[in-house]
This record gives sequence, structure tokens and C-alpha cells, in this order.
Amino acid sequence: MEWLLVLFLCLLGCLPLSAKPIEELADGRYVFASQPPKLDQHPEIQLAGAEIYAFEKTDRELLGEVFIANSSEASCFIGRATKNLIQGRVIFQDHRGKVIQSIQFNRDLSNFHPIKFDLLPYARSSVERCRPVVSALP
Repeated sequence: MEWLLVLFLCLLGCLPLSAKPIEELADGRYVFASQPPKLDQHPEIQLAGAEIYAFEKTDRELLGEVFIANSSEASCFIGRATKNLIQGRVIFQDHRGKVIQSIQFNRDLSNFHPIKFDLLPYARSSVERCRPVVSALP
């Protein structure tokens, strides 16, 4: 009976969405994590400490948020996908939400794990949090 629960949880959150590179994924919203969920842990901490990219993809363009799961570290980003490489800008804000800096970045997500949005509730609103930040850039 326990193996059914493990199988069910795995189907919910740890099966790959696609073997395709990010560039070739259909337009939509995605979450990628630097580590797979630890299914033996409470759902709220299965990804604790993982680097997370939650984004909306339109063609090859990405808009989203990068953060460390279960921490207060988060920044918005915009970029372009080439295979699994994101090339773009990370936007840093002060405690009031004012943009203080944006820097270029490149991040290869080839070794990251696709995660379903349902497994990480915070990620569901990443794009909405970042859209106004990105639109305020000069």
C-alpha cells in the first residue's frame, strides 16, 4: 500500500514534463529545480534549498522568477532560451520593491528537474509578481 502512495506522489511532482530542451517546449508556464523533490519529506519542504526557476515561455522569450525554495531570496528575470541555456538579466529590488540593479546572467538548466506548479505553491504567482517589475525597467 505504501508503494502506491509513493507512486502517486511521484506522478504528481517528479516525472519529467518533457525530455525536450526549454527552447522547444510549448509556450506556457514551467518550473525547474536544481534538485528533485524529496518525497520522504513534508510537501512544504520537499524542495528546501533548491534553486528554482519559475517562468512563462513565449516563443524563446522567458519572464519569471529565480529563488531558493523555503527562503526569502528571490529575483525576477527576463531572458531567451537557447536549448537549455537562459541568457538574460536578473533584476534586483530593494525592500520596498524598487529596482536597484539588473545584471546579465547565463544559466544552463540542463541538469535541472522539471517540477509541476502544484508541488510549489509560491511558484504559481512568480510571473504575476515579476511582470510589473520587468515592465518598469528602462
